[in-house]
Parts: sequence; C-alpha cells; structure tokens
Amino acid sequence: MGNITDGETGEEAQDAQTILGNGQIDVDVFYGKDNGGMSKIVNKQIVITDFAERTSSFSNGPGKFYTITGKAKIGKVVKTIGFNTGSTVLMRELDSVKEHLPVKAKIREVKMSNGFRYYTMQSGDKKSDN
Repeated sequence: MGNITDGETGEEAQDAQTILGNGQIDVDVFYGKDNGGMSKIVNKQIVITDFAERTSSFSNGPGKFYTITGKAKIGKVVKTIGFNTGSTVLMRELDSVKEHLPVKAKIREVKMSNGFRYYTMQSGDKKSDN
C-alpha cells in the first residue's frame, strides 16, 4: 500500500486499526448519526484509505460494522473523513479491495423494489448514471 499524506503537512495518514484503539477516530469530519451519517457521502468521490472491523451489541445480539477512513472534498477543501457502515454488501466489497487500498470510489445507495436498500461501491472512474 502506498503512502497517503494529509496534503498539508505531508504527514502519513494513520492506520484505522491504530486510531481505533481508544474508540476515537482522528479525522476532520466524522459522519455519524448526529450529522447525517453515511448519507452525507453517498455519490461523492472519496478515496478510501483504510477500514477496521468493530463490534456492536444491539437488542437482537452482537453485530459487526466497519469504521472507514478516507479523503473527500468538502466544499473546496479535501478533508480526512470517517464513517461507519453495517452494510453487508459494502463490507464484503471492502474486504475484497483491502489489499489494494487506497481506492477511489463512490458509495452508492441502491433501493430495491421491495423497499429494502443497500450500499455498494462504484469505481471512482465511472460516470454516474444520475
């Protein structure tokens, strides 16, 4: 994996596994439930630099989710971002590209006719069909 720097100081970006040690993400913007979550980055060009598996306990038992770190243009500035996903499709896709990080992609929300939805990655080089 190549080195990714923050673009300002030239410091190498931290690995998600390292920064998750204390449960905190050291990013410019973390998209969580209080500020729109993953919906804020859907259809935006992002560079996914790392992700880490975490576990959560819900009323129906423990589950896993991923905390993802990357870079995205917010306004006119590229910032380090973080967000969580429990999308099994997206987590499976992330697992398949782990060896190739960083990757450029767009996160897409797919709505199915039965009312369900899921998130998937689209190559950052493809044109949007919207």
